[in-house]
Amino acid sequence: MRLIKSVLATALFVTLAACAIGTAEEDNDRFPTSGSYPAGTMERIDFTAGVPEHWRISALQTPTRADADWKVVIITGTPSWSEYWAPTIAALPQTREMIVADRPGFRTSEPLDAVRDLAKQADALAPMLAHREGQRVLLVGQSFGAPVATLMAQRHPDQVDALVLVSAYFGDR
Repeated sequence: MRLIKSVLATALFVTLAACAIGTAEEDNDRFPTSGSYPAGTMERIDFTAGVPEHWRISALQTPTRADADWKVVIITGTPSWSEYWAPTIAALPQTREMIVADRPGFRTSEPLDAVRDLAKQADALAPMLAHREGQRVLLVGQSFGAPVATLMAQRHPDQVDALVLVSAYFGDR
């Protein structure tokens, strides 16, 4: 029961924080991006996609936190841009880590064109599930990212402790 409450509390926090995007006066007049926050709050990384093509995937993440017992992995909707999640990343408590990628073919992630195959996207993003021993993974699929997250959870049940789908979209485009 305690685990369920922890997962639900984290999922609620992530969802509410993502919805609370305000405005920033610094660099962007629409919403704060990673550059709106102090150094060390989050970092831009690249990782190699888990597919034979070895695409470079761009992601935004919290720095490693020794006290983080949960890693929150966000699979965004379409179009995908990890910077939309900067306010959520900045608001996380020290007991949580988060990573959110630009899905394959979006923003600065390779390939140049969007990848339409959801299973291929799930495989490409699977390296995001890597975590430290003893750390749990909460996988969040948002909108069109929900079917991708669902496939990731199905293909890697040993790495996903909880799956949350937010405004999931499973229909035809």
